[in-house]
Amino acid sequence: MIGRLNHVGIAVPSIEDAKATYRDLYGVPADAITETKELPAQGVKFAFVNVANSQIELIEPLGDESPIRNFLEKNPKGGQHHVCFEVADIYVARDEMDINYFGLLRLAQEFGPALKGRAADGVTGAIAWVNLLSIYALANFPPHGTYSASKAAALSLAQCLRAEMRPAGIRVMNVFPGPIDDEWNQLLPPPKLAPAALARGIVGALRHGIEDLYPGDVAQEWLERWRDNPKVLERELSLGGG
Repeated sequence: MIGRLNHVGIAVPSIEDAKATYRDLYGVPADAITETKELPAQGVKFAFVNVANSQIELIEPLGDESPIRNFLEKNPKGGQHHVCFEVADIYVARDEMDINYFGLLRLAQEFGPALKGRAADGVTGAIAWVNLLSIYALANFPPHGTYSASKAAALSLAQCLRAEMRPAGIRVMNVFPGPIDDEWNQLLPPPKLAPAALARGIVGALRHGIEDLYPGDVAQEWLERWRDNPKVLERELSLGGG
């Protein structure tokens, strides 16, 4: 679950100029602004501005290969680069990302080339890659915030995978179920999607050439609300309206 806001990362052309702005224009005390440090491994300089209930991290490029330099080329005056939330268990969040995002990436790297190579094998040829995602990939469900974030990352990677597989004739299908009636969701109230119903839905979608499948009542309801107004859905979920 996502906790309190830890800090907001702001990419800037000059940390010293940004410090002066926060100190002279916004009245931040000088002792609330940390000294600038370098992090060569990530290609950045950084400093923190401590405010009443959080921190602002100022980030400046360090070296020609800094990823912040690319950001500033698109946003010359600087801007919000990232937001960092605290989580109850960082190791759970790390494992969710490792399984749901990096796991998919590792599979794509290992099996993607072989799958594309078998696309022209006639009746035994490969035709599709199926990603089991979650309806939480569309809009973050705060009670499962880090899980939702990992599935959103997997969705973004799946879209890239679809673009890479399409020239070889391989269809990439993304499946967005709601809670599945399995051992991980035993404490959740119904409705839950039966595994057999999920399997039938996937087979049917493959037969009919469907790229994005939303099986089950929960997924269909979320999809309808998301299509109607994603910002309203986000607000309702943040207020406990799952």
